[in-house]
Amino acid sequence: MLIHKRLRELLYGVKRFILGKSLLSALVSLTHIIQAGFLGKIVRLLYEKASISGMLTYIAAIIGLIMLRMLLIMFNQYYGKSIIGKIKYTLRKRAVRLTMPPVKASSKDSRMSASTTAASWTLA
Repeated sequence: MLIHKRLRELLYGVKRFILGKSLLSALVSLTHIIQAGFLGKIVRLLYEKASISGMLTYIAAIIGLIMLRMLLIMFNQYYGKSIIGKIKYTLRKRAVRLTMPPVKASSKDSRMSASTTAASWTLA
């Protein structure tokens, strides 16, 4: 997989977080697989004409899996947004560094201080 050099530079500080997000996504997929297994057991019990009380444990497990998946998905989204926030922060920091002009600290002609010049560029 070819990734552009600049994109690799952006991912430098967040690679471990991306791995964590991948593991969370794998857990979400695992809950789908386990839920399918429980649904298969419930269908088998229905064909065997078992009582509802025998199926309640599987139904409760499915409800628990759905709740767990909901929490995992919410955390995965939050985690992804925090990763993107870190990458955006890096991009913005680079953009400000590229757009700000060099400031001469010892210029006799300048009546503005370095901090005022920097502030005027960030407000514009």
